[in-house]
Amino acid sequence: MRRHLKSLIKSPGLNNAAIGEVFVGLVNDVFKNYHSFQTSGDITAYINPDFSRVRKKALD
Repeated sequence: MRRHLKSLIKSPGLNNAAIGEVFVGLVNDVFKNYHSFQTSGDITAYINPDFSRVRKKALD
């Protein structure tokens, strides 16, 4: 999925780069949280991730 979104960033289109960057950020955060869950066993960090950084970037 991440690879597809990276190619979306490079493809021509009105908002493809912005959309791709936001979704790549979400995918990166989800997998970072998943890794944290795997190492710590704390499910709350995985279920309730903080996407405020990605939301802020999407709204700019």
